[in-house]
Amino acid sequence: MVAPTLDTLREKLDVARRTVEEQFPRYWFAIDALLSAIATLRIADVRDPASLILEGPPSSGKSTCLRIVESSPLTYRSDKFTAKAFVTLQANMSEEELRKKDLLTRIKGKCLLVSDLTTILSDRTDRLKENIANLTRVFDGDGLVMDAGSVGSRGYTGEYQFVLLAGTTPLPNSTWRTLGRLGNRLCFLNMSRALSTGDPHELALEITGGLSFKDKVDTCRKAVSEFLTELEDLPKVEWDRGADNREVESIMKLATLSGCCRGIIPRERSSSGDYERKSPEVEVPRRFTMLLYNLARGHALINGRSRIEVTDVSLAREVALSSTPKDRENVLRWLETLEVVPTSDIATLLNCSKPIALDVMDDLILLNVVERVNQEGTRSSIFRLRLDFKEALAQVAASETTPLTTLM
Repeated sequence: MVAPTLDTLREKLDVARRTVEEQFPRYWFAIDALLSAIATLRIADVRDPASLILEGPPSSGKSTCLRIVESSPLTYRSDKFTAKAFVTLQANMSEEELRKKDLLTRIKGKCLLVSDLTTILSDRTDRLKENIANLTRVFDGDGLVMDAGSVGSRGYTGEYQFVLLAGTTPLPNSTWRTLGRLGNRLCFLNMSRALSTGDPHELALEITGGLSFKDKVDTCRKAVSEFLTELEDLPKVEWDRGADNREVESIMKLATLSGCCRGIIPRERSSSGDYERKSPEVEVPRRFTMLLYNLARGHALINGRSRIEVTDVSLAREVALSSTPKDRENVLRWLETLEVVPTSDIATLLNCSKPIALDVMDDLILLNVVERVNQEGTRSSIFRLRLDFKEALAQVAASETTPLTTLM
């Protein structure tokens, strides 16, 4: 049997793309991103786990996209998943039985598919912190060791690379604050924005035209499965990271912007009874830069390349914007296309009162994302995106040639 090459991999991807675009034209954007995340498993120097979580309202296509990429030996499906499942702490089982039950051993070198991560990411505050803390530790990529009085200490150390693909409904701000405090290792893709321009005629054809919904999914799964089989058999690719310097600089700017938007602003009650903003807590962008870079490399790989181009950076751009609290993401996407925006327009965009809109903008000013502009002849607050961030977004957007822009 002849080993797959980057050329044969690209050919399989072209077949999968044509098949999905014929059956579900609005979904290729997300499936392309999911396949890019899976492809990080075939890059020799990637050691850290990767993730891509499709975030959107019900019926936005999250589960369908995950079902389409499911049929492969590379994937491990779990319909009910808890953060404690990585390492089992039960006293009534032998060590051999526990090892068979531990999720971490079953997903090593594979892709874990979870159709609904909402229960973990939207839990009560105390359990939410525990859930995200466990996920954070596992996503460091060097195993997980836990202690319990019933079994003592058990777990795993060493390299445990895997990919998490999941879906979730829009996250509350409380979850984003917890992610911000514990250090975000999770990448998101905004499905509602990707599907927002689907016209009624196209939607009607999906329902009434051709095959039944189940047959459409099965047809897509077959084509994607053939691609994933080719990917699984592909020898791990040695990557010349030094050739990607220019693109990595763009990715770092995107990671910096995303990190600023995830920043936490502590508030304390003053002597007057009002709450005052304290210095923001903003993550260092190095880790998120690497996560975005690996996703971009995965996208290059599935397209038959061993170095990234600006079309791969466009995926990193979309994930960077999606991996932020939704009110801040909406403001970002609007400000990147406009010179200045008044508070009244921000309130309309966010569907909130002017005081709440002003509060959101004041946070973004303190996080050094936007600037307040003094405009002669008006007393209304006017805002604009920080110039270097606007240029970074525009530089990638102007060069996009993939379906990323057509679906936004």
